[in-house]
Amino acid sequence: MHAVTDSQLAAALDVVARNGRIVSHPACAAPVHVVSIHRDSPLCVVFLHGLTGQASGSPSLPRVKELGCQMAAIDQQQTHSVLAFDYVGHGLSHPVDALEPYLTANIVKAAMALIETLAPKHASQFIMVGHSYGCTIASRISLEWTRRDQVLGLVLMSPKSETTDKEREFFASVPKYPAFVFSAYSWLDSLRGASSGVAKGGFAANSSKELRLFGTDLSSTMSGIARKNVMAGVTFAGEEVYTKVTAPILLIGGIEDPVAPPTPNITGIAQWAKVPESNVHILENASHQVMLEKASAVNGLLLAFIAERLEAAAQ
Repeated sequence: MHAVTDSQLAAALDVVARNGRIVSHPACAAPVHVVSIHRDSPLCVVFLHGLTGQASGSPSLPRVKELGCQMAAIDQQQTHSVLAFDYVGHGLSHPVDALEPYLTANIVKAAMALIETLAPKHASQFIMVGHSYGCTIASRISLEWTRRDQVLGLVLMSPKSETTDKEREFFASVPKYPAFVFSAYSWLDSLRGASSGVAKGGFAANSSKELRLFGTDLSSTMSGIARKNVMAGVTFAGEEVYTKVTAPILLIGGIEDPVAPPTPNITGIAQWAKVPESNVHILENASHQVMLEKASAVNGLLLAFIAERLEAAAQ
């Protein structure tokens, strides 16, 4: 099944423990958790996490490592720079009460400012790696970046590009609920452990208890006000964005994903952005957290795409 291994999980924690820190930035409404690794290469690989998630987790939350395995795979090559950060109110980044910083447009602006400030000064090439909602952030950065040719490619894992009527109705209703409702729901769901709603939504039916507990931990790390605000402020990139994206795209998803089903989400992006079939990978026995469930396979696809894009850029 090629599921994530203990050594990969340990490497994911280690890369954060060695390189994570809290920073303040004028473009951010509150201090943010950042993981940065500087190498001599002109390429910086930027990791962008999902809605209510976090880029890499932390030693204090040992099971939470949304993109940590992929960060570790890049770090182990000791070639390219790595940058990841948790959006406002996510992970170890500080929450704020106001809605405005959680609006998708402002998360994109803050992310761009962090990349411009925290990536190595010699970095002139970027590959954006997004998961779920992070695919929206990655695609919009690629359109708004001053020099779009510097974005060599986008790696989009479990992208959400289509919302159902029920989802739109839910997001529209979020502002009317007090923040404690979201805290209470998260707490009650976490009591279900490996059977929590988040665990079931994130992982395939035959996934391990360890991975399902990851989903439960992820659900319980965010404050009620942050959870409410980010859900009230979310918009997902769709056809209007992806038809304008010019950077090459690698699409990866899990066939059992109920949160962002490959059809119509990945199939839609592939059509809108004219992604070649060779760059579309729907993995069996995997769901929304495909980068953990199939860590080795996803890492291999990621590293091969990076090598391919660097070779193309050198020509």
